[in-house]
Amino acid sequence: MHKLLLVILILAATTSAQVADTMYVEGFGGSVENAFREKIIPPFEAKTGIKMLYVLSNSTDTLAKLQAQKNRQEISVAIIDDAPMSLAIQSGLCAKLENGPNSKNVYPSAKRAGGEAIGLGYGATGLYNTQSIRKWLASTHVVEGPG
Repeated sequence: MHKLLLVILILAATTSAQVADTMYVEGFGGSVENAFREKIIPPFEAKTGIKMLYVLSNSTDTLAKLQAQKNRQEISVAIIDDAPMSLAIQSGLCAKLENGPNSKNVYPSAKRAGGEAIGLGYGATGLYNTQSIRKWLASTHVVEGPG
């Protein structure tokens, strides 16, 4: 995953309308922030000579900053959840990513249809009612219900 993020960041840096000496990445805290600070930023800076500053934020705050900076973006890469990303794209706040030397390594299912975003991971959350699932499992005659 760290190599994919490094590829995405290098791609973003090389396709940015304003190539600058400093790149601002705004994203989540916790393990994402740690991965950037420990595994992604040092090799990125060494390879490109571009200083990278990681700004801790949540998706809705990042979206609000993107909206406020609409005609003068300061955020180079925004790491945000799906729903705020959809709003950012619909609002014209995201530039299309150009293909780079490692674009072929990105799973097709991770690429946003319009080309403005790349997903960084997959996740699923599920809730179920144990009584309903027992009835459903019993009705399938495939397996018995849980416990």
